[in-house]
Amino acid sequence: MLRNIFAAIVGYVAMAAAHFALFSLLWLTAGPSRAFEPGSWEVSGGWVLVQVVLGLVGAYIGGQVCAWVAHDAKGAAILIGLVIVLGVVNALISAEMAAGPRPDDVTMMEATAGARQPVWYLWLNPLIGAVGVWFGTRRLRAAREGPHRTLKTLISYDARTERSTLNEGQDDAGLEASADQVASPTLPTELEARQAVSRATPGPVARQQRRPPAAGDARVV
Repeated sequence: MLRNIFAAIVGYVAMAAAHFALFSLLWLTAGPSRAFEPGSWEVSGGWVLVQVVLGLVGAYIGGQVCAWVAHDAKGAAILIGLVIVLGVVNALISAEMAAGPRPDDVTMMEATAGARQPVWYLWLNPLIGAVGVWFGTRRLRAAREGPHRTLKTLISYDARTERSTLNEGQDDAGLEASADQVASPTLPTELEARQAVSRATPGPVARQQRRPPAAGDARVV
């Protein structure tokens, strides 16, 4: 359990570091003129869309780090819960906003402190982080489901093998019985043999009828 908690903390730190690196690169590329509305601290629509994409990427990186450190999928659940709770707290606590018009040249820290984010984005941000972490930690869920899938596969394979062996045994037995019948024809019983002999041997009457007449036997007319 302690390892999962540590993995969630490390994953959140990695997510924050990834966000800082990505948004720093974006700030250097776009600058304040594209990040804000002209002369205002209101964040532009294009910047908000890029924030959504980079938020997913940073959360995915944090989820990957958590997956490498955690013991099981509970580490991912802890990190997702941490992201949601801190995101809701950030949406409830209104940040200190700069008053007056925005100067043309502002630093990234000043822009972060004075930016006015849309309310819907503040409440969507926890969900963005949770989705990114969920995709980043899917390796933990696959590792948890892997043994169950392997066991089901082995059981199914053993059942198929057993049925195939049984069918092959039945086929072999049938072939052996057929071969025995062909090789060893049915022999007649003793009674059938005696009846055949008696039919083939003529009786006394038949023998008398077949005896030719003797020379001394003459009919008296």
